Amino acid sequence: MLGAMGRRKILALLAALPLLASAGCVGVAVPLGKETVSGPNYSKEALAFLDVPGTTREEALSYLGTPTLESPDSRILAYVCQSGTRWAGAGVVDNPITHQGSAGAGQIVAEGAVRILLIAYDENGHVYAHKVSELGDHSLQEECDAWYRSLHPKPSRE
Repeated sequence: MLGAMGRRKILALLAALPLLASAGCVGVAVPLGKETVSGPNYSKEALAFLDVPGTTREEALSYLGTPTLESPDSRILAYVCQSGTRWAGAGVVDNPITHQGSAGAGQIVAEGAVRILLIAYDENGHVYAHKVSELGDHSLQEECDAWYRSLHPKPSRE
C-alpha cells in the first residue's frame, strides 16, 4: 500500500506528463530513492564509531578515506557528500529537427544537497566532536574555520 509520500510523488509525476508531452517528450519516470552520489555515507550508523571514546584521527581516516580537506591549524577533517535521487524511466523523445522519435529506458541520478561531515581532533589525535550539515554559501575552509570558532569561543573582555 502506498503511503502519503508515495501518492504525492505519483500525483506530481502525473501532473508533469502534459508538460513533458508538449516539450516533445513522452514517458514515465519513477523515483527509486535517495542515494549517495559521491563521498562517504553519513548515516548515523556509519558514523557511530566517531562517538566511541578514544576514537582517533587515524581510525577516522582508515574508515572514511582521504578527506576532501584537512585543516591542520584547526585540526579538522572535512568530507563532502553529494546526495541525489535515482530515477528509472522509459519514454520517447521527439527530435525537434528531424521530428523522429527515439525510445529509451534507463536510470539517471538527479543531484541534490551537498552535505559536509566535519570531524575535530585534539593535539593527541583523538576525535572530540563531529557534525553533519549542509554546505551553505561559504567555502569548505570557511565552514571549518567557523565551526572551529564555535567549538573554541574566545573569552569576552569585560
